[in-house]
Amino acid sequence: MRARIFRQLNDWKGSVTTMDDRKIELVRKLKDTGIANDPQWLDRLDEPAPLWVVLDLLLQLMERQDESHLPFD
Repeated sequence: MRARIFRQLNDWKGSVTTMDDRKIELVRKLKDTGIANDPQWLDRLDEPAPLWVVLDLLLQLMERQDESHLPFD
């Protein structure tokens, strides 16, 4: 599945129609934001996530958003 997702990520044209397409889009967005740092996630996209993992990701996103409004110095 991982190779197929990477292949489809490279061929992605922006049209999301199926669940697999939605997963591919999710992985692309996670990679773009730097959140997807564990390659094993690609093999486990259909597994349920523990609540603490979801909350941790949410907090990471919130912290990144807050950092974008801070001055650089």
